[in-house]
Amino acid sequence: MSIYRYTKKTKPANWTTVPGAVEPKALKVKWLQRSVPKRRAHLCVVPIKKIVSKNVARKRIRQVSLTQSRKNAEYLREVREWIVGKKCQAWCSDEGNRAAEECHHIRGRIGKLLLDKHWWLPVCSQCHRKMRDSQFQKDAQTRGWLAKSGEWGKQTE
Repeated sequence: MSIYRYTKKTKPANWTTVPGAVEPKALKVKWLQRSVPKRRAHLCVVPIKKIVSKNVARKRIRQVSLTQSRKNAEYLREVREWIVGKKCQAWCSDEGNRAAEECHHIRGRIGKLLLDKHWWLPVCSQCHRKMRDSQFQKDAQTRGWLAKSGEWGKQTE
């Protein structure tokens, strides 16, 4: 045996080589099942082969929780009512008003900001895409369409 680490024995144990001997893993499992009380046997027994039941249907994890999906449904309802008849209030207002198609969230959509209409801005899809573009973000911040650094995600009382 080495001083620094454990080395495996080269020969198998004698009791496994005798005629009529039991396999070591099977013996180990039987021994554990005998010595451990039934209520704790499942904690100690190491299965030799992984058993997967084909009859059990696997359940997928939800991508969106039930609570968040309810909030999203309420948000969609409110946005559809809110945006009707509004004009784009971003760059299009300089050129000629287009009808607003999307709702831009000035401070984000986290928590209560999702339904806080004070921070909503009606925009067309072209202006909304422009706001996300890094070239126009400084301009959008100076005009008040994007939150300044440190204000993003802050909720008002």
